[in-house]
Amino acid sequence: MSDAAAPRRAGIGPNLAVAGVLAVVLIGALGVVLVTQRRDPVTHRFVIPAGTGARIDRGERVTVFPKVLRVRVGDRLFVRNDDDRRHHAGPIAVDPHSRFEMTFGRAGELRGECTLNPAGSYRIIVGT
Repeated sequence: MSDAAAPRRAGIGPNLAVAGVLAVVLIGALGVVLVTQRRDPVTHRFVIPAGTGARIDRGERVTVFPKVLRVRVGDRLFVRNDDDRRHHAGPIAVDPHSRFEMTFGRAGELRGECTLNPAGSYRIIVGT
């Protein structure tokens, strides 16, 4: 039998090369996902404008805060109250002409009443 007529056996070399390339691509993709999920902490800033309390008294619908705020552990919350009265946003109370700052240290949920959105309640959901 001549070499030309002999059946050819598929070599494992090309299959290993393809598998190696696929492994490198998958590892690279996983690395990109992990890097994009890790992010620098974000500061969520809210300002309560002067006259907000008077607008609420007149029956206006005031929205300074969303009904639900989703943050991550490590994020910061900054609230400045330029109004002449105390306002509540969930568990947070901010006195007139003052500011409130906090860093979210663990996952969980904070709830409470809110004078700064039409729903009248506020939730902060802290994820990882």
